[in-house]
Amino acid sequence: MSENIKGTGFNGKYKRLPAIFREKLSKAMPAEAIKPHPTKTYLTTIKAIYIVERLNDVFGLNGWDFESDIISTTPIDNGKLVVVACGRLYFREFDLYGSIHYGGHEGKMVDAGDIHKSAITDALNKCASIIEIGIQVFKGKPNSSEKNVSKRLDEQPKENPLAKPAYEPINEPEPKADNSDAFLFIKLSDEHVQLFGKKPRANISLSNLKLKIEQAKAEKAESPEPTVDSSSYEPIAEAEVIGMTAEEMDAIDRSISSYVDSETFKVEYKSVYNDAKNKGATEEQLITIQKMLNAKNVELKKLED
Repeated sequence: MSENIKGTGFNGKYKRLPAIFREKLSKAMPAEAIKPHPTKTYLTTIKAIYIVERLNDVFGLNGWDFESDIISTTPIDNGKLVVVACGRLYFREFDLYGSIHYGGHEGKMVDAGDIHKSAITDALNKCASIIEIGIQVFKGKPNSSEKNVSKRLDEQPKENPLAKPAYEPINEPEPKADNSDAFLFIKLSDEHVQLFGKKPRANISLSNLKLKIEQAKAEKAESPEPTVDSSSYEPIAEAEVIGMTAEEMDAIDRSISSYVDSETFKVEYKSVYNDAKNKGATEEQLITIQKMLNAKNVELKKLED
């Protein structure tokens, strides 16, 4: 399947959601989200808007889709209509589809629009239950606050599922530091802040700190931060400067914000700047776009650390 086709899982990089999402998705729903089933009074159900809110909380606004279709529309006695729908969730950040599930609803034929919406909502609830949203309700324990964590041995929860593995220090004997070592540690700590945006951990040894900084500098030399050399472009004549609309600038901002992979960003960042220039962006707008690109680069660098 072509990598340009939706649903390839970043060309096979992701075949399932990272382990950390199980705990976030299965977190207990608030009490007000749970209500008695409208027809089966011995059951409880979850209000659909709380399921939408949980998906937004975990994957972000517009970070997921629900693709649905009406399977059948069947009139029955007494002027009623039965609608069956199917659907599946799509997770944008990982380019993954969930499994297909079905839902249905029965109501008066005069309310056909509401019946269709209810059938699709029922299908969404089924899909959400498969990724353990509201699992306490479906297990018959609506008041439980228990949440699930991955039990796979190869999946340990991480704060950021897209980040590189944490730096593993090399254990070696550390000589007792004298005053010169103390000054060197302070100097290296300042370099650590410049490279990683934070101070080193309190118990790191001097030799490990030095090694970590040397490795970071070597990686930075091999992959320099992306910059755009605006001097290589011919300035736009004053009479030709029209500028981009606020909507076009917002679209560029959203495009830059959508990058989650630094390798893709390094390949494409320059085309974002050039496209804006070709569309007649003013010098001030180009400076703003360059700042957006640099800020996104810093953000992606921190995610990789």
